Amino acid sequence: MGHTVSARHARLLLPALGASYFLFGTASLAVIGLLEAMASAWQVTPARIAELVAVHSLTFAVAAPLLQILFGHRPRRELISGGLLLLGLGALATAMAPDWSAGLAARVLMALGAAAIGPAASAQGAAVVEPTRQSGALATIFAGMTLAIVLGTPLAAWLGHVGSWRTVFVLLAISAPLLGIALWRAIGCGTAGPRIAGSGFLRVLERPAAAWALLMMLLLMAGQFCAYTLLVPLMTKRFGLAAGDMTALLMLFGLGGVIGNLLAGRFGSRLGPVRLIRLSVLGLTIAFSGLMLAPALPLPGVLLMMLWSVCGLLFAAPQQQRLIQLAPPALRSLALAANASAMYLGMSLGAGSGARLYGWAGVEALIPASLVLTLLGGLALQRSCQAQRADERLLRSGIGSGTGSGTGSVPKVWVQ
Repeated sequence: MGHTVSARHARLLLPALGASYFLFGTASLAVIGLLEAMASAWQVTPARIAELVAVHSLTFAVAAPLLQILFGHRPRRELISGGLLLLGLGALATAMAPDWSAGLAARVLMALGAAAIGPAASAQGAAVVEPTRQSGALATIFAGMTLAIVLGTPLAAWLGHVGSWRTVFVLLAISAPLLGIALWRAIGCGTAGPRIAGSGFLRVLERPAAAWALLMMLLLMAGQFCAYTLLVPLMTKRFGLAAGDMTALLMLFGLGGVIGNLLAGRFGSRLGPVRLIRLSVLGLTIAFSGLMLAPALPLPGVLLMMLWSVCGLLFAAPQQQRLIQLAPPALRSLALAANASAMYLGMSLGAGSGARLYGWAGVEALIPASLVLTLLGGLALQRSCQAQRADERLLRSGIGSGTGSGTGSVPKVWVQ
């Protein structure tokens, strides 16, 4: 079980856990900035390379809860450090891949490593601070993902432009095991989650408030990645930016994500997770609507893209905080794994849908699809909040507080 640590230890540990998010986030997103280079090397279309994002995300989505069920009771440093080692091996295999098929197998290996890292790192970060500091702790850890967007993806694009895309994955292959060794020493052997039965995943989904929240995560990520995976052709063909501007554009997008994550950490305790998530959905709706209607000029395109990037990561840390509040202590690690699974399943759905829409109808079809998925995500949030209020009313009236009959039944309402 988790325990709080000294403020100094937490100040050091949380950024290190965030660095693990940075590495697996860069590994998963780097191909977005390397589409043309990788497509040329493997003699396939850019849409074919975009499918690697979908495959990586789908593998993560399936593996994240499964690894928690199989190994979630093990010390978290084993999951995090072992995942970083696996990530490094997958990155090395990608750098050496001679063709698309070999690259696909390497992406699956990297995704398995990432699936071990993400939920364990979030659970570890939440466990070592007081409940009142969890919002800031989770935002600090998830900042690694925003830095993967603001630094990792554009740096990968730059390296692919001036040198070889394979260099990106060689650097990941070196960095991941080194960070794994450092975190093995920093975390210690006493931090582990509870043993979770295979039915635990169904218990996470059994509460309607949590199930709708996970669907919201899936839909919001699908909405973003439908367009983000093909951001380069979207911004060049729709808004007339030059191909040479893409590194700077990706950095701007990532900077917006950093701002959104910082706002989540700053105002998470004051506003509460639900209000922040609602603000995020509203901002995404405005951004995608604007991208549909704006004139085909660079300035409005970039400004609306920045609004998208700020709001696109504003909901990530509050979503994790909300699931921790919704789940009973014994299932919090699995709830976070289910959230990571929903996030990457949404990325897979969005990337795959975007690649196909781009092939069928061009860039003009991407933003309308993103808007529809975002609106559906907003509806899922509303249903989740309604279900949570219904549960709270039942608890206040004394109904649904049982723990089951001992015959395998699952209570309809979890008691916090």
